[in-house]
Amino acid sequence: SNPEDLYLPEAIAEQKRIVDYYRQNNQPGILRASTFFQEGNNVEIQQLLRYVDIDPHQHDFVECAYVVTGKCIHLINDREYLQESGSFVAIPTGYSHALFPEEDCLCLTMKIKADIFYDFDFPGWVDFVCPLAFSSGKDAFVRNTIASIWLQQEKNLPYADQIMEQLFRTLMFYI
Repeated sequence: SNPEDLYLPEAIAEQKRIVDYYRQNNQPGILRASTFFQEGNNVEIQQLLRYVDIDPHQHDFVECAYVVTGKCIHLINDREYLQESGSFVAIPTGYSHALFPEEDCLCLTMKIKADIFYDFDFPGWVDFVCPLAFSSGKDAFVRNTIASIWLQQEKNLPYADQIMEQLFRTLMFYI
């Protein structure tokens, strides 16, 4: 929780281990679902590291970022999206993007395997080919649904992945 802790020898060693792992398991700038998803999971959610800029990359899964508190800049195909508390962005496969959080930023990312996402059959969507960005403000349903997805992953009870899929689908229909 203290920014200076990032410079402790054990923190630097852990950062190096993470970077080395992703370099060994991914092509430069391209992240694969096989690296990010636990066996059998179609949806994953995680808190982004604070104080760490995420370099430009793309991936073969759909990624959604939700800012709980603070601000960050999401650069998607060279277009800046300012994300503040309550903002949500969904990024289709193949889009280059980078993230630059401010110190107070708490951002959750949801990753959904592409084949699962594109099978959802959202009404009125012919294809999901460009980023979707919006602000939900203080909408309790959006915040609570994302928190429920997080809780399902943390508890990891039977059928958690299926519940996470359905919660994510519900969230996207609501949006």
